[in-house]
Amino acid sequence: MAMSLDVSALAGEIASRHFGIEPVDALEPLPGHGHVFLVRSSGSRFVEKCVLDSGQWTERLRHTHELVRMLNERGFATYSLIQAVGGETLVFSDGLIWEMHSYVPGNPLGSLALDPPGVGKLLGEYHCAAEQIALDGISAHETHRMDGLELARPRLVLAALVSRLRDSAVLPEVNRLIDLSLCLSEGLSEGSRVIPLHGDISASNILASASRYFLIDFEDVAWGDPCIDVSQALARLVAGCRQPSLASLRTSVLEFLSSYESSSDSAIRPAEMVKPVAQLHAIKDWACDQLSSSLPDESVREALPVLHRTLDLISQCLD
Repeated sequence: MAMSLDVSALAGEIASRHFGIEPVDALEPLPGHGHVFLVRSSGSRFVEKCVLDSGQWTERLRHTHELVRMLNERGFATYSLIQAVGGETLVFSDGLIWEMHSYVPGNPLGSLALDPPGVGKLLGEYHCAAEQIALDGISAHETHRMDGLELARPRLVLAALVSRLRDSAVLPEVNRLIDLSLCLSEGLSEGSRVIPLHGDISASNILASASRYFLIDFEDVAWGDPCIDVSQALARLVAGCRQPSLASLRTSVLEFLSSYESSSDSAIRPAEMVKPVAQLHAIKDWACDQLSSSLPDESVREALPVLHRTLDLISQCLD
């Protein structure tokens, strides 16, 4: 963001002038990519976001908005986009792209491990709606499709971590994770079903209200096999369990998968597809966490056993 811009002040102006939100009583910063604000107006609440105006983000946001509109038409539990005065849902101003959507009541779930069946049901309902959208021919299919099962990402993140570690004693172990990622990806085939994925099934993107769950933040939308979302959720479910017994963890995983299959009306292949892709997701999440650490050597050394434990648990739960 340009340093000369007062984004908070600009957010109020954009909400009022372009989205017709009057009066803007308060703006409260929220966590998220770019700048995110909770906007209060005459007892109502909205969420306003902005990112840098670039070709990549413009294309991605247009696809995301198309998906969200179609989810709304099918009654799926998520937010609704706010139209600007001109009828669009994106506003371009001062080198930024702005959007607003309805405020979704509820709190982040905290951990996927808190309610595996509920998470499985929500994800299954999303994929069921997404499959219908795929049949309707949403335009993102041709322009923003994942390459196969998008298995290069873990290796790319690990390569970035290797470049930071240089002569560290833990470097050989990180290089072995790259080899493991290659091994996990070698036996995988192209997915047989292709739908618009969510791309970031995390506890922070599931809001729990008094009566239902909502899935939010479709900012990583791409096309691919539903297994990618399922495996990501499973990897984070396992990683979120604190010192579980294998029996209880297996029960949680089976409840998640069973609930997903019931609500999506589709079967998945745990051993053949979900297990290796979940392990790849676990490696990528772990590597991203290490890259964000200010002391990568120490962080990697302490976190490696945790990662290997997670990989073992994923394997044991799905064998």
